[in-house]
Amino acid sequence: MTPRASKHPLPAIPAAADDDLPEGWTQTKLRDLAAAIKGKKPAELLPERFEGAVPYIDIKAFETGEFREYAAPESARMAQKGDILIVWDGARSGLVGKMPDKGAVGSTLAVMQPYAGNKDYLALFLRASFQQINTNVRGTGIPHVDPEILWDLDVPLPPLAEQKRIVAKVEELLSRVNAAREFLAKVPAILKRFRQSVLAAACSGRLTAEWREENPTEDAANLIEEVRQKRPVRFRDATVRDDLDLPEIPDKWRWTNLRFLFSPNEAFCYGVVQPGTDDQDGVFLVRAGDFSNGRVALDSLRRISQRVHDQYRRSELVSPSGMVETPRLAGGD
Repeated sequence: MTPRASKHPLPAIPAAADDDLPEGWTQTKLRDLAAAIKGKKPAELLPERFEGAVPYIDIKAFETGEFREYAAPESARMAQKGDILIVWDGARSGLVGKMPDKGAVGSTLAVMQPYAGNKDYLALFLRASFQQINTNVRGTGIPHVDPEILWDLDVPLPPLAEQKRIVAKVEELLSRVNAAREFLAKVPAILKRFRQSVLAAACSGRLTAEWREENPTEDAANLIEEVRQKRPVRFRDATVRDDLDLPEIPDKWRWTNLRFLFSPNEAFCYGVVQPGTDDQDGVFLVRAGDFSNGRVALDSLRRISQRVHDQYRRSELVSPSGMVETPRLAGGD
């Protein structure tokens, strides 16, 4: 079993005057509703579970749900199933989660023990108060929850039955939010597959099948011959290897090798291997990280000196017309 830490705090709840609260609600300080018991490190921790042992919940286990160590209950600060845990020390101070089963609470965590009210409603309130707690910590090195800030929080308190209804409604809405978040996380991969499908359709002829039925097309063999006549004699070979299992293509399409379509001067070459320091008056350098969705992000390009560019002149980028691009671009590694 693993703890369920909330990595997505709820929006903050603004303090309100009593006459601004819904009918039947009241407002009280957190200190009047709950206390906190700090965790501690047990006398002995072992990486393997032994007889009678319970999981030790340190900050890593709290955030990831992965138990790495186990302890004997006798020397540990215990938390029971459903207890509210709050990160007391460290950068995540104020983060709230719940225990699904009993276990030993680590020294950087604390167990919140309510005196009154619905425990789940209190957990929701603490989640909504994360920003206020986390940005008002004490300590110059390792931050800690400031008890004065924590216990002085104003808690809007509805009747008990309404607290339960609020918890049920929030859990229902958050399940939808989590489902939406999981779906959105898959969107980049879906778009990538769609982009590849479009490219595959374009290069196989499927994308323009209807267009070809309505428009006369020239045999690509004529285009290959035209290109052949413009190339040096030793670079006129347009044939493809006979051991390749090539897919079917439209009638007037033709296969050729990639080398035939590139410049005979330097078809493939390494880019700038040692660019040196950035030169604001130099030539733009295109690196792999500058590509996004098939485009070059011009606003983030480095510049190399003219001296370095002259050493790697072979990697200068040109436009389809054969002219050097403006601004001048050099290919990086």
